[in-house]
Parts: sequence; C-alpha cells; structure tokens
Amino acid sequence: MNIHLQDSHPDVKACVEQALKTCTSNGSMRNGGSAPNLRRLTSGTGSLALFYVSAEPSVVIKIGANDVMREETEFFEAARVFTKSAPLIDFPVIYCRSVDRSIGWFAMEAGKDVTIENDLYDDKGELRDGWVETLNRFADCMSPVYRDTLTTEAWNLDRYHLEGRTRALLTDNQAMRINAARIAGLPPFTDIVNSRVAINGRALGSPLGMLDEAVSRMRGTTAPCSFIHGDLQLRNVIPSEQHEGFLLIDPRASWEGKAPHVAFHGSPLYDAANVLHSVAGLSPILIKKERNQAAALSALSLDRSRLVLDLDDRYFASTDAAIEMAEECVATMLPASLLDHDWRIRFYLYAANSCFGWLRSQTVVSELATWALIYATGIRMLGRAAR
Repeated sequence: MNIHLQDSHPDVKACVEQALKTCTSNGSMRNGGSAPNLRRLTSGTGSLALFYVSAEPSVVIKIGANDVMREETEFFEAARVFTKSAPLIDFPVIYCRSVDRSIGWFAMEAGKDVTIENDLYDDKGELRDGWVETLNRFADCMSPVYRDTLTTEAWNLDRYHLEGRTRALLTDNQAMRINAARIAGLPPFTDIVNSRVAINGRALGSPLGMLDEAVSRMRGTTAPCSFIHGDLQLRNVIPSEQHEGFLLIDPRASWEGKAPHVAFHGSPLYDAANVLHSVAGLSPILIKKERNQAAALSALSLDRSRLVLDLDDRYFASTDAAIEMAEECVATMLPASLLDHDWRIRFYLYAANSCFGWLRSQTVVSELATWALIYATGIRMLGRAAR
C-alpha cells in the first residue's frame, strides 16, 4: 500500500502504512478498493502524529512513543469499567495496535469528524449562541462518572499539580530559553520569570508571587479522587455517532513519569479545570492560530520590570464570560462533597497549570502572539486563584 504523506519522518510513514494494512486485513476498515483519504490532525505534545482516515467506518491513527501509546490503550480498556453508570459517555474502540518498537501506533474508532469545540465556537473563534446549554449538557453526561467512582483516597499528585508542576512550568529554564531563541520579540527568560504582569491595564503582580499567595490560602485539605480523563479539553470531546452523548479521546494517566496511586484516578476538579482553560482561552487561540489570525488578538511589551499584555477587547470579554459560566458549570458536573471552601483556588490553579503546559508545545507556540495569549490565559487563572 503506497501512501503519499507530506511528512519527512520515516517512522510516521511506516506506521500509517502498517495501520491501514492491518485495519483493511482484519475487516475493521472498508474502503471499496479505493485509496483511503487521510487528513492530518493537530496533535498535542503526547504524540508524534495523528491522522483522520475517511473510510467505512472512519478511523483515527495515532503515532507516538510506544510507552505513551501503550498507556493510552490500557486507559481505554479500563475506562469502560468506570463509566458504566454514564450511558452517554464512551471511549473509542481500539481496532489494532503495535507498540513493540520505540515508535508505536494504534488505530481507533473515529466518531464524528467534529469535536464539541464546533458546538461552542464558530470558525472565527467566537462563542456561538447556546454554547452554555451545550456545556451544561456535557457536564450532565459526565456527572455520574465522578459521582459513582468517588473514593476517600486522596490524589497523591494533588500538590504536585497545584504547586510543584505549576512552579516548574513557570521556571522551566530550558523551555523558556528555547522559545526565546526561536520566537522573535519574546523577552529573555529571566525577564519573564521575574516581571510583574499587567493585562489590559490591570496590574496582577508576578506569576510566582500569585502562585505563592494562592497556595498559602489553601487550608491544607486534600480532596478525594475519582476516575478522571486527565486532559478534558474541548478537542478531546467528540459527539458520538451512536447516541446523543460524547466520545472521549486522548486521555492522560501520568505526568512527567508520575502516576497516581489509584490507577486512572485523580481530582475531578482537574478535569473540570481542563474544560475551563479550553473554553476560556485555548480553543479560540487554536482556532485563530489555524487561520493565521492570532496576531490580531494580542500585543506584548516589557516596561522596565513589568510585562504588559494587551488582549483584544472582544476576545477578553468573551473569555471572561466563559470563565464565569464554566465555574457555574462545575456545580453541575461534580459531587457537592468536592465543593469545599478551597475548591475555587484548586480549580483555577489546575487551569493555570494546564495553560502553562502548552508553552512547551513548539507546534502550537510558534509565534509571539500565540505565546502571549496562552501565557496571559494562564496568568488570568493564577490571578483568580490568588484573589
């Protein structure tokens, strides 16, 4: 099978060809003898490449480090046990896989050729009418997952995400210097780390200062954990072809080699925070970036010891509204026992953590405007956690 791919990486070509051949031979994909239509999708930091294959049925091929691919397929196999009480939440069926080499792959059920992002945002990156209803419907579908898998066991990675990982991302010397070297106009790493920040005229203090303030306000309580997806951003939620619910893809079960004591469990607030950072910043950023329009949304300058970020007023207002509504949505999505006096602090710290994690993606963060938008979104989350 000769597949022409616009990709110079030989492992990607070999994996795609092997996946298509296996899917065809085992009957999981039928194309009537015609060459399959492949479309490359935007992939995150956890994969080498991702392809949508228009066939009968449609298939997604994911390629990456074999340990990551193995972990994800194991997650899918285990997930169905934890989602039995949520009939409108599914995980994709794995048709075939190969994780025996340094680079692995798997082919899985594709679902619809859109994500829930299409129901919340239009192709200009503007919130659609009815987006709140869509978000609440998804929260209703997810609610039984957290309610019925909740345990008294504490999430051993709670503090790591709230403080340790966030601090490491903010002070990641290597990643910041790589970005500063390849992104024209980005201030030096030391200036970014040590500068106070102002967004649209509002002074917010320094990132590390806000992190310290937020952490000091927590009373040391540890939230219980449940089964979680681990990366519940909008692009990982696909409307199901089988019912009115959703298909969840691209889960995450470990972070920088750290795994939870209870397999596939963590804080449900972490899942909710990933929804928040996606609805209130990441999705419109990605939409604008894919249309080469991100530059119109932000400006950045360094004024003495202050990093000044100016965001487009309309973008700022719509994402601010999304932040407020996403917070309300949490009350529907999560068990009441999780909504203690500290929950908003953890909620926004988790969201900031997820935002700053994107600064390591050289695929997404390829120009100054995208860096500024993602950094500003993370800072806004930190500011809410600290106030």
